[in-house]
Amino acid sequence: MLGVLSRSIFSLSKENKPQQLVINVLSMIILLCLGCLNISVSASQNTEKSIIIKQGDNLYKLFKKHHVPQKQLQALLKLGKPTELLQSLKVGSTLDLTLNTNNQLNKLVYTAASGDGLVVHYDSSGFHAIKIAPVYPQQYKTIAGTFHHSLYQDTVAAGLPPKLVQPLADLFSWKVSLAKALHDGDSFHIIYTDAEDGSTHGDELVAAEITHKGELLEAICYQTSPTAKRHCYTPEGSPLTPVFSRYPVNYSHISDHFNPKRKHPILHVIRPHWGVDFAAKKGTPIHATADGKITYLARKGGFGRFIEIDHNQGISTRYAHLSGYKKGLKKGAHVKRNEVIGYVGKSGLCTGSHLHYEYRVHGIAKNPLTVKLPQGASLNQEDMAAFQAFKVGIWQN
Repeated sequence: MLGVLSRSIFSLSKENKPQQLVINVLSMIILLCLGCLNISVSASQNTEKSIIIKQGDNLYKLFKKHHVPQKQLQALLKLGKPTELLQSLKVGSTLDLTLNTNNQLNKLVYTAASGDGLVVHYDSSGFHAIKIAPVYPQQYKTIAGTFHHSLYQDTVAAGLPPKLVQPLADLFSWKVSLAKALHDGDSFHIIYTDAEDGSTHGDELVAAEITHKGELLEAICYQTSPTAKRHCYTPEGSPLTPVFSRYPVNYSHISDHFNPKRKHPILHVIRPHWGVDFAAKKGTPIHATADGKITYLARKGGFGRFIEIDHNQGISTRYAHLSGYKKGLKKGAHVKRNEVIGYVGKSGLCTGSHLHYEYRVHGIAKNPLTVKLPQGASLNQEDMAAFQAFKVGIWQN
């Protein structure tokens, strides 16, 4: 059955528009699940009705016109948030109904003019509704290639708009610095949107695969609705970016690593180095690596100008040797991830301009470069099905 689904998806990708492809793929996934539950769906006994929404139409009038039982309407609306789109049908939208021989609703597909959609299926346990995110009017462009020179030079040469190079680097910055760590022979496969009018204002990354030293890094960027913020996910639907950033500063190189047995460069004695030193020019902005509360903002012995942030759940981060603090920042202030908190310097006991950064769990120092970072929440069940359909659609594009 999975083979049939795969062949059907491939066929649909050639014959249907992107939005319809998402609807059809999603319907197939749901029908496959119903099949696993031994629920039979007899297409030959169903009646299909396609309705263009006109001024004054609402679900109550349309169900009454087509003799759909009102108890089904009530059950449908009891689903709450997933069926909000049906509360106010938009003129020009389409409503497709699949009715059985008793005129009972088996399936409903609503597609708004904005691209939002909803698929509702009925089985013995009741109605199940899943939202469909819009496929936007931009065209998808795909590029692929191998790295020989640099992230910028090789991707732009392959056709990636220059303005998307930095967002591409940011996608995987928590894992690896693409600007510094790429190897000759690493490869890329990127999908991005290209505005139909030829301008670049609508260009956005949609998906990316980077093979780095044999490891495959993957990302899919997705909106659950037109008003929702775009987030990037793994192919499984987990958040791509951890709650924490891996790097708090744009650095030139790592001047000293996490080392419990490190010999201090000034004192010449064995003194544990419970963090990582990022070398950077004086005045380079330092960013909070996650949301949190400032618990220390003052000089602290050999650390010089020092900041400590409490991130809850026993996690804290430390930033030392600053040249100065962000104007107006005080102890007790709440900061957001990537918010500037200070500037690189060489205050305290140090040999050159750098940021000393520590990551601690319940007071115990962990290596900031290798510690497993906390992940955010995954997509909910409703959005996950739509995301998986979207993923199939873009890679089949």
